[in-house]
Amino acid sequence: MVADLIDGQRQWDLLSLQSNFSQVDIDRILTIPLSLFPHDDVLVWNNSFTGIYNVKYGYQLAVTLAEQEESNCSSSIEHWWSTFWKMNLPPKVRIFVWKIFHTSLPAAAELYRRHIATSPYYSICNSCEETINHALFYCPRAKSV
Repeated sequence: MVADLIDGQRQWDLLSLQSNFSQVDIDRILTIPLSLFPHDDVLVWNNSFTGIYNVKYGYQLAVTLAEQEESNCSSSIEHWWSTFWKMNLPPKVRIFVWKIFHTSLPAAAELYRRHIATSPYYSICNSCEETINHALFYCPRAKSV
């Protein structure tokens, strides 16, 4: 418990910290101000005005984090595609790679999912569903080419 890391004078107990944490963590812990008045620990949700968790605030946090992640991911993907399109490649190779990354190749598993094909299995090996990854990288027959 946190209370075990605080001495009788309401200061951080350095011996307890040193026996439980690395120096980097101790330095961070020592930046946390301690209250002068002892009280029981309480759970506080920092993302609401009241400090009490509710679904609305949890959902807002989840959406915000997802948007941040998407934004970070999106910018690196945009950079990758920008670099890719500048490469000196034949147009058919560029289009093929674009289709791979956008799952636009007519793989049997995807066609089956869309009710276009009657079977999701790869006609060359009949051992697995025909996904783009299986057809290009994992199929033993494709590896032998």
